[in-house]
Amino acid sequence: MLLLVSLLNLLFLPLQASTNSYEYLYESDGIKVYSRTDGELQCYKAEGVVQANLFELMAVISDLSKRQEWVKNLEFSRTISGDIASTVQLYEKYKMPWPASDRDTVTTSETIVDYKKLEIEANFFNSTHPDYPLKESIIRIPAIKGYQFFAYQSETTTLSRNTLCIDIGGDLPVWLVRVVSREMPVDTLKSMQRQVEKTRGQYQEFIQQHKEKAAREGKE
Repeated sequence: MLLLVSLLNLLFLPLQASTNSYEYLYESDGIKVYSRTDGELQCYKAEGVVQANLFELMAVISDLSKRQEWVKNLEFSRTISGDIASTVQLYEKYKMPWPASDRDTVTTSETIVDYKKLEIEANFFNSTHPDYPLKESIIRIPAIKGYQFFAYQSETTTLSRNTLCIDIGGDLPVWLVRVVSREMPVDTLKSMQRQVEKTRGQYQEFIQQHKEKAAREGKE
């Protein structure tokens, strides 16, 4: 089960809600979780309030060098091209517990920050790159697509809406993936929240710069 939770905990990285309806699953710590099926993929959506400031969350998400500290089983994350603040392509490798095979991904993430509304939107999806071909010893996760939305609520809280659709590959049974992944949305948000608490005070310059930019654009 740790294998599945780890794979389904990929940052930040989640598909904007389609016209397909979601089924309510449960609520945990104020986060409501829903599911739906998108073709052959199982999708999960989490909505609620994260106990963290929006700019602190931005800092944690932007620091790709520390992603392995809060993304479970992430061995390393490498920027192929671009900038996390706009469009970035990443290669990431996940070290899985024996006897499961390791996994890797090549993903592209597109982010928009609205400083007037104090909102962040990000779409991510699997992609390819010639410098990172498939490897026999690692299973390439064949399908990932997702959407993340964060909006400022107060100095200590952020509204969040995240969706993730994924096929982790390999021969794990579908029913097991679905059972374990029910907890994934809340686990991911809690992981981000813990990282904010752990790194508080380390991103003061980053946070101040973005607060000043929000103040300037809010007056325009």
